[in-house]
Amino acid sequence: MQHLETQLAAATTEQEIIEVLKALVLEIKPEGRLCFCRHEPEQVLLFLQQALALAVSLESKPALYQCHQLLAEIYEDQADSVKALVHFKQFHQFCQEIEEGKGVVKRRQAEAEAWHHAAELMALVEVSQEISATLDLPNVLERIASQTHRLLHATDTVVYLLQPDEVILQAVTAMGDYADEMSRSTPTLGQGIIGCVAQSGVGEIINKPSLDPRRGHIAGSWDQDIGADDDLFPMLVTPITLRESVIGVIAVWRHVSAGLFTPAHLSFLAALAQQAAIAIQNARLFEAEQHQRQLTESLREVAFILSGSLDQATVIAKILEQLGRVIKHDGSALFLQEEQDLVLVAGNSINPALIGSRIPISQPQRPAVQVFQEKNVVIVADVQADPSWDAWSGTNPLRTWMGAPLLVGENAIGILTADNFAPNAYTPTDGQNLQTFANHAAAAIENARLFEAEEKANQELARRAHEISIFNEAIQMMTRTTNLSNALEVVARIIVNFLEARNCGIALLNEAKTELEVVVSVSTDSSYPSTVGTKIPVTDNPSSKHVLETRRSW
Repeated sequence: MQHLETQLAAATTEQEIIEVLKALVLEIKPEGRLCFCRHEPEQVLLFLQQALALAVSLESKPALYQCHQLLAEIYEDQADSVKALVHFKQFHQFCQEIEEGKGVVKRRQAEAEAWHHAAELMALVEVSQEISATLDLPNVLERIASQTHRLLHATDTVVYLLQPDEVILQAVTAMGDYADEMSRSTPTLGQGIIGCVAQSGVGEIINKPSLDPRRGHIAGSWDQDIGADDDLFPMLVTPITLRESVIGVIAVWRHVSAGLFTPAHLSFLAALAQQAAIAIQNARLFEAEQHQRQLTESLREVAFILSGSLDQATVIAKILEQLGRVIKHDGSALFLQEEQDLVLVAGNSINPALIGSRIPISQPQRPAVQVFQEKNVVIVADVQADPSWDAWSGTNPLRTWMGAPLLVGENAIGILTADNFAPNAYTPTDGQNLQTFANHAAAAIENARLFEAEEKANQELARRAHEISIFNEAIQMMTRTTNLSNALEVVARIIVNFLEARNCGIALLNEAKTELEVVVSVSTDSSYPSTVGTKIPVTDNPSSKHVLETRRSW
């Protein structure tokens, strides 16, 4: 570059500048296309700016023409569409002036090409600006299809996106004579021209579709109406690539009267496909961020709701009620461990008769048991294709099943499941979300269990304290009297009150230990006759005999 800079600094005439520019072209376009093996692009751009300034001072239109052409090509190669457009316009202006002395046809061709290229660059700029201004993916893809359709004089333009199964390509935008038919088409990866381009990741020009063995037919469109040997509609297809992975395809057809497709057309379509990839990435990132934000907010609210009750039945009902905020499902169920079984304690959209059904933990082949034992999420993409699936009678025709363990520390206390009527409905991300929700659910269930256990313990303590209080009261009252009958009557009344009994009698054993005699009779029913004086034989009386011999209650 130094020798060229020296020549440029010494140039004082139009011819000298042109000779320097010719030498530059030989170095950066040795085979007719840009190559920066010997010079950095920034060096070349700086050199051309200096040459442009000198050409302006000398008012050399040929030199200005050459400088603007090279600058436009370099900026286009660097994907700077705005600057490329500026220099292409200048190039076109000087091209028009230079070509005035040449044939009208040649001048008009150059003008048409320059304006068409400028229009393509303008379209790329507009699409780029629209992508920066909106996250409305359908609108951006429709705009890209519209620009493609207009500038390539297409009869039909379709944008396909690869579906989550990574097999089917679904038309998301279609315009033209057969837009309805095209929008219903679903090419398969590796099948047909469109499917093969999606698989290879390389754009193609098919100007003779009838000679291509991959050619398929779209029901109701022109390729079925015309004969197989009639190549009236050349085809242009390019992949939409994101991070080296094909995520879609743009396909264009036009009538042969508009001309055959060229590599320049394919380059333009590839540039639009790159813009489409950027739009898709932006939309997906925004959607993922929004979904994560909504999920986080939902989980926060769910945790708050679940912590609002300490009644286990209420907590479980709220768990199933709130699950839909995190996971889309057609049915759900909650199992808790009871001894060696997983017991269905509650569910949504299931047969009520199934509540209480048990799954033995000794059956590790069953997905529910795998979730519980392995303490990991399990997803069954299609239960109808899973030989280990054991469907319960009376259940809905589910296809996808997913389960997450209810973990308290390192211990599983049960599982939470969600199912869907469509196959392949859940992804690993859904599994992670279900596990996060299940963690909140397990904590709420454990809190309810601990509260219930504490309540029972408190009730037991209160009962024992009440008993002790009554016994103390009985002892105190008996110590205040020396009359045995009065003391025993006090005891009988305390027993009636404590046990909420209707009657209480106290009988004493005679010295011969052959019979019992009732000495005290207390009743809350005034109409109940007194049993004082009643004698109860011990012989042939199993209850009395048992109490006396074992000294235990009967």
